[in-house]
Amino acid sequence: MRLVSLQVTLVCIAVGVAAGPVNLTEEYFDSQIYTSGSSVFMKFQAPWCKKCAAMQDDWDSLADYFQGTEVIIADIDGTTPGGKSLRKRFGVRRYPTFKYFHPPDEMIRTYKHKKDLETLKRFGKRLKKRCTIKTLGKCTKKQKKLLRPYSDKSREELLEQIHGMEEELNSTTVKHDELVDALDTRFAEAGELQEKISELNATAEAERDDAQSEALAAAQKEYDGIMEELTPKFKESEDKESEVDDLKDEYAPKIA
Repeated sequence: MRLVSLQVTLVCIAVGVAAGPVNLTEEYFDSQIYTSGSSVFMKFQAPWCKKCAAMQDDWDSLADYFQGTEVIIADIDGTTPGGKSLRKRFGVRRYPTFKYFHPPDEMIRTYKHKKDLETLKRFGKRLKKRCTIKTLGKCTKKQKKLLRPYSDKSREELLEQIHGMEEELNSTTVKHDELVDALDTRFAEAGELQEKISELNATAEAERDDAQSEALAAAQKEYDGIMEELTPKFKESEDKESEVDDLKDEYAPKIA
């Protein structure tokens, strides 16, 4: 425990953080955080995101609460180069989005619970625990139920079963990533249309000619059509992401 706490402290010192969330980039996540042995609770945000700004005080308080522990609270700006690569890597499409990493599990998972400070604290405390076959006392009832069928299996049997789970998980993840890429393309088109609409709206009504008015109406109609198309696809993507998370939970048995 003390060693992990020291590692976290050194991580914070390395990026010049005395308190508050650690600001992550992909390079720093891979070189320092992912290998630190600590759990990481991440919030993906953007400067223009009002919901992100509204909860920043609670997120800062959460970071202060877990300062110096084995739980790292982090912010990732999805609009910066280092943050954008992590956003794409983890399939983040909207802000704020919360992800967490809980060793020895190597999966990055999505947090889907309430965002008030007390709920976030309770979840952070759960990230302190390490649930494995050898440490069942630290497992929740759900985790114990998942682990029970594997407790009497040999390491070789577990490895063989995990290999099958990995193949299924990878296949589902690929399908989810393909869907996210398609959504990103259409969403980018919608963003360009939104900018065009804003520019046309910026023209004073008295100065706008018939051609501009027609262009505005056409752009608005196309934008509305794209958003109508994307709404069920967002739901499909969320369902696919839930399927991936369910597979990750099934993959939960640890042989460490």
